[in-house]
Amino acid sequence: MLHVFRQPRQFYRELLHLALPIALQNLINYSLALADTMMLGAVGQNEIAGASVVNSSFFVIMLMVFGFQSGASVLISQYYGKGDHKTVSRVMGISFFAAFTLVTAFSLFAFFFPQVLVGIFTNDPAAAELGIRYMRIVAWAYPINIFTQVYVGAQRSMGNAKLGLYIYSSAMVINTFLNYVLIFGKFGAPKLGMEGAAIATVTARCVELLFTLIYCARCRHFRLDLSCAMRPGKTLTRDFVHYATPVVVNETLWGLGTSLLPAIYGRMGTDVLAAVTISRNVENIANVFAFGVAGAAAVLIGRELGAGKTEGVYSMGKTLLAVALCSGFAACALLLIASQVVTPFFNIPESTKDIAAAIIAFYALRAIPMQFNTTCVVGVLRGGGDTRAAMYIDIGPLWIWCLPATALLALVFHLPIILVLLPCLVEDAVKMIWGLLRFRSRTWVRNITRSTAA
Repeated sequence: MLHVFRQPRQFYRELLHLALPIALQNLINYSLALADTMMLGAVGQNEIAGASVVNSSFFVIMLMVFGFQSGASVLISQYYGKGDHKTVSRVMGISFFAAFTLVTAFSLFAFFFPQVLVGIFTNDPAAAELGIRYMRIVAWAYPINIFTQVYVGAQRSMGNAKLGLYIYSSAMVINTFLNYVLIFGKFGAPKLGMEGAAIATVTARCVELLFTLIYCARCRHFRLDLSCAMRPGKTLTRDFVHYATPVVVNETLWGLGTSLLPAIYGRMGTDVLAAVTISRNVENIANVFAFGVAGAAAVLIGRELGAGKTEGVYSMGKTLLAVALCSGFAACALLLIASQVVTPFFNIPESTKDIAAAIIAFYALRAIPMQFNTTCVVGVLRGGGDTRAAMYIDIGPLWIWCLPATALLALVFHLPIILVLLPCLVEDAVKMIWGLLRFRSRTWVRNITRSTAA
């Protein structure tokens, strides 16, 4: 069993070099997001539900952006491994224009018709009213964020994972501080409640963009070629569409599916929606290392394939999946502890605290298969260029089984939330088996670079 961990020391140094900054970035971001939820919770339960509704609306669109970014990273990691920097710039240009167009259109719709989006996720009038006011402000944060997302994602695909840690962490600290000031009216500022949280978010995204532009202008190991970014060429655009489209469809349908789950929970009551929001924040913190391993896996495997070193890629993938399993067991233990100690910090009814504690304990059971699936699908299969199979594995069980079963248990049989969550556990198990079978087939090991990509 232990032979799967036999890799050169350099491999583990590179894995930690890539995974730790990504994990730390997510840890800081999710911890501060939990702090923000606590601040809103200090105002009221409806505020938590209202913010959750808006975040769920944009969650789908930002996952589509992540799809463009992930599709780009498949190409960027391999072309960067090959040493072709001009093609890297071209891929970044395609990714930026596609993502910016999509997000700007959605943000305009959210600004002018927020009631349409909010109505999908809640039927509680108080939470809906708060969500509409919050959405009209926070909608502008997302177009501002696109260049940062694309550039930081590209740098990560080149092996520079620390940039995202520095930029996002700095912006999140600013965001949390401004939340404290504007939500509660500290240091002479007006007490704005949820609107203050929205203004803080927009301000933080502006700071992120400024930091990214400064780094881009001064970066020495990679110079963004604007002429190449503006004229990517038909051949590369076709390649981007071929490899990125399954990832975009994957992330869109996965995001839509996972956003429909809170919509179902929201029909079970504001207390359940608030409890799920709290629990998912805690779960995200416990699973940060999985995101780091998955991100590192995509870069390491893509870089090896781009450099033409296909021999050891399968062995490398086995080691990465074994590391993900170990990380899953650790996250399981953390969530079991968190289920007993986190909820007392929230100013919510005792019944809601009890629901949140039970959900966190349930998420502990999901941690092991979920972390394996994240590394297998997002890291290993996508990094190898097998984006179509990764799409089927990720969204098939969600849409064919999890969503219909969850809706049936919640809205038809009106079962308690813990029983309503059970289909998610079955979904994770199916993905784990399917992903392992695809991995063992070795058909995912692909070099997708061209000698000329213009």
